Amino acid sequence: MKNWFWETSCQVIQALDWAPSYVVMADKYLERLFGMFILPGYNEAGVPTVLALPHCSSVHTFGMKQHLDIVLIDGCGKVIALHENVGPGCMVGDKRAELILERFHVG
Repeated sequence: MKNWFWETSCQVIQALDWAPSYVVMADKYLERLFGMFILPGYNEAGVPTVLALPHCSSVHTFGMKQHLDIVLIDGCGKVIALHENVGPGCMVGDKRAELILERFHVG
């Protein structure tokens, strides 16, 4: 199942023209809890970071200073929502989501 999350993340990143991206799979509690709050926006090579949250149907931007782009993906790999430029203090979710991708807003 973990391969599905990686493959789907890569496919959606390509489809949304978010490539190149440095994908971080958040499969530990603290990574999931703090999300982009604790990650650098870019890796050492200057490639934007995308956080993939498997088995996730909602995220929040509490405590964030930067805006995020957030993608919700269902269990078939279909993008069910794309929220761009989501500001601090918001919640985004859909009960159908199985995977969520986040990145710092570009634009």
